[in-house]
Amino acid sequence: MDTQGEGSKREAMLVAACDCFSQKGFSASRIADIAHRAGVGKGTVYEYFRSKEDLLLDACLFDCERLEKMMNQLTPGVPVSLQASQRAHNHLHPVSQGFVVLRSVLTVLLTHSQNLNRMASDLAFACKDRPDLLTRAQTTLGSKWQEWMQRAWELGMAGMDSNAYRRISAEDYRWAARLIVAAVDGLIWQYQFLPDTEGPEHLAHHIAAAWIRMHLHNPADLDRYIPDSPPTMEDQ
Repeated sequence: MDTQGEGSKREAMLVAACDCFSQKGFSASRIADIAHRAGVGKGTVYEYFRSKEDLLLDACLFDCERLEKMMNQLTPGVPVSLQASQRAHNHLHPVSQGFVVLRSVLTVLLTHSQNLNRMASDLAFACKDRPDLLTRAQTTLGSKWQEWMQRAWELGMAGMDSNAYRRISAEDYRWAARLIVAAVDGLIWQYQFLPDTEGPEHLAHHIAAAWIRMHLHNPADLDRYIPDSPPTMEDQ
């Protein structure tokens, strides 16, 4: 197991790798540059990561975890992962919980995830020649997407259990959860070329509200569950 010093060294290399890969792209990034940014020798990088491709995968996973921490900071008292036992202790209505979580996720991703998108695209190409890397990516990043879809499913089921959402089967809502995760991924790309003039918080607020409205028995009830206007990052 890593000591605290070794863990900090590994994190420094991952931060440096994220910076290099997102700014220069995978092909133009050199291990020597990453090592220099991290304050270690080039050989040290290879002690922790077998190849530049393996470092890219770990950098993608590291960036996912950083984004999750930001999301959790935006939802104090509303866990992004809502287990049934946790819902009972939360004062917010399940639909309001779902809205707050989705809006926060969108805000963070629209504001901070461009780097991850570039790295993930490079990783997809790197995996073509490395079946072992593809297997590891499916195990790590693939499970991360599964986890996010599970969270979306839990929030949807909570809304149906409260009788606010239209009732569909749990299996159908699993596909709906996959749809919203896919839509979020696409929205990040779209935002690069169709920026919302009022900022990512405004776009996140209205996309989250539209998703909630589609599931309500009575769309006119939307105002019962969400605030009238989007917050700013300063408000958060």
